Amino acid sequence: MPSSKSHSIRALLIAGAADGTSTIENLLDSADTASCITALRTLGVTVSVLSRSETGMTVKVTPPPGGMLTPTPPAGRAATDPAIPTAATRPVTIDVGNSGTTLYLLTAMSAIRPGGVCFDGDESIRLRSAALLLNAVQDLGGTVHSGTIGTTDTTGTPGPRSDGCAPYCVEGPLKPGRSITIESPTSQYLSALLLAAPLIPNTPIPAAPPAAPPTPTHIHVVLLNEHPYVDMTCWWLDQQNITYHRHGYTHFTIPPGQHYRPLSVQLPGDYSSATFWFTAAAITGTPITVDGLAPDDVQGDKAVLDILQHLGCTVSWSTTGTAAVTVSGTPRRGGTFDLNAMPDALPALTTLACFAPEAVTLTNVPQARQKETDRIAMMTRELRKLGAVITEFPDGLKVEPKVLHSGTVDSHGDHRIAMALAVGALGATGPVTITGADAAEVTYPAFYTHLRALAPQAVPAPPTGENP
Repeated sequence: MPSSKSHSIRALLIAGAADGTSTIENLLDSADTASCITALRTLGVTVSVLSRSETGMTVKVTPPPGGMLTPTPPAGRAATDPAIPTAATRPVTIDVGNSGTTLYLLTAMSAIRPGGVCFDGDESIRLRSAALLLNAVQDLGGTVHSGTIGTTDTTGTPGPRSDGCAPYCVEGPLKPGRSITIESPTSQYLSALLLAAPLIPNTPIPAAPPAAPPTPTHIHVVLLNEHPYVDMTCWWLDQQNITYHRHGYTHFTIPPGQHYRPLSVQLPGDYSSATFWFTAAAITGTPITVDGLAPDDVQGDKAVLDILQHLGCTVSWSTTGTAAVTVSGTPRRGGTFDLNAMPDALPALTTLACFAPEAVTLTNVPQARQKETDRIAMMTRELRKLGAVITEFPDGLKVEPKVLHSGTVDSHGDHRIAMALAVGALGATGPVTITGADAAEVTYPAFYTHLRALAPQAVPAPPTGENP
């Protein structure tokens, strides 16, 4: 399996904010990761690709002195000299492409930086509001403006809060000792704040005694979806020896003035991508073995294996050699499943549900409507073109048993929808044509190569020298 996108982007951002050179092995080699690397380079980080493999790449990450968020004055000049606009205090614009993870996580981290950072992206990104996160950045003392450099003043007083969609600009520094409350319908808002809060400068409070401890940031969470991704962020904080305290998922306390250290790490495989092979095995009845996954990983989509077992499939882990998991058998029953912790699994599980002998309901996942597309609506629309019987709800859907037939469907530029439709086509009674199938490259560039290896007749071979 290719590396985890969620681990990869967190590793890159931590390495970029560290003071020193990092080495990251098995980094996901995809469009989303490329967007994150471009963002780091815009902030003065040197990222060098040392090698590539079938599952990822090894990169060396060298930030500017102090890290990409630290203002570094020219030699011989004081950091407090306002006449010198250093690299970290000049406004810059970052295009995140289609990478929402890069957009959200780096938005909060960039608000540590004294200079303005403006964010933009593709059409999908421009429709995804970050208003709740931007409000939290302002509550922590940062400045937020709508628009981009050249259309807004990135150094003046805060402008009116927009709808929260890119393009927008943030400017720091954030202030220590603030207490904020946030709703996090996507876990990435909270993860962004957790990554940024330790880096808030420990500015002394004039009235405090000299020996007073740093005043921490308090984050109160009143709504949170996708809990496992917050656990993943906390796992990275633990690896960095960052001090913080948490009360479940409702309250986090983080002292300021901390720092990230250079990394030397090998990243695990991606359960979100593996989900398509798990469901392919269940749809076709062909046992498929997947390796490169860590059995004890904190990734939420690991729970897809539990769902498959509940449906009647068999899941078995190897006990010798490299960790590998095999899924075999077809669904023998239906059921109702809560996908709040694993919204990325919705497209693949919706397709699998068409082949179950009883109805399958996927519920409590309203955030699936706020991904690259409205995945609940788009999976309903596209699978109905192939004969599926689906009832759509505000927070999920119900799928009745119905074998799919041939037809033409559209990915709507969403990588997970493209791959879910391809997997569903394996069980259809006739050929299925997928428009926009190349969207899979966002997280899984080798998907069709692997699909062709498993089912040579499924995907036409591309012209020599071209990707499928």
